[in-house]
Amino acid sequence: MDNPSSKHHFIPEFYQKGFYSNDGKLFTYKKDYHTIKSRAPAQILYELDLHTIALGKEKTLAIENFYSQLEGKFTEYRDLIKEHFQDVDLMSELMSDPTFMKIAKYMVATQFWRTPCKRDLAVEFTPRLTDLYDQATNEMKAVLRYDRMLIKYLTKRAHKDHAVKFIQFILLPLITFDLSEKSDTIYLFRAPTNQAFVSSDRPVSFDSHEKLFSFKSFCFPFSKELLLFGSENDKAFQLSMEKINKLIAKRADKIVIAASKNQLEEIRAVIIQTRNKPGQMT
Repeated sequence: MDNPSSKHHFIPEFYQKGFYSNDGKLFTYKKDYHTIKSRAPAQILYELDLHTIALGKEKTLAIENFYSQLEGKFTEYRDLIKEHFQDVDLMSELMSDPTFMKIAKYMVATQFWRTPCKRDLAVEFTPRLTDLYDQATNEMKAVLRYDRMLIKYLTKRAHKDHAVKFIQFILLPLITFDLSEKSDTIYLFRAPTNQAFVSSDRPVSFDSHEKLFSFKSFCFPFSKELLLFGSENDKAFQLSMEKINKLIAKRADKIVIAASKNQLEEIRAVIIQTRNKPGQMT
């Protein structure tokens, strides 16, 4: 592409499309202004040149290219799920598919780190980069071409914008999360008929970084029909659509997205009612 777009989505357009209504609409709720509108994915959840790295006079979109490869695989599975959603064996087939589980893990890891609000956290992690790299699997080291010197280079230059972007958007997703084939704490939950999950500008919900990075406790709406979640005890984990959607809306930074305007109106009413009582919305 000779003139690549400078609009870089931290919530990818393809992911947003997983929350379309049946007639192809996406609704957004802005928490700051309590407004609900229909928006196209191209119009929201992006920052200009978010992933652009400037090295001298040259600019590179290596981060955008990195994400596009992962997003293509994720889209394939999302479309497969949509096409075969009524298949009663779908959940078990996905859970036993190592490629799907790996893609799902990568998606959670990258989506957690790619939101702009994680920049300060990325900077906090920089003193630990070498240790995290040393503890990473050989597969992750291979992805990084076994370049330990690169890790040291980035650590020393973490005050530079280009270094922070590479650390946050590429390096940390690969070395903070357990991206091994282990998946015994990851589960899928299918939305009941005529119900749907919402998502947001911070779609990965979690209680602690430790349990998130090990996939032991988190939730991530894969699409409006499917929730990916982590639990150390699946039998004790009782999912409630209402509670999950409230949690996603509560953890959102500024924007909640959904396939239903009515659904967002209900969320807005709860948020307005409890905005001065944060402990009430759990």
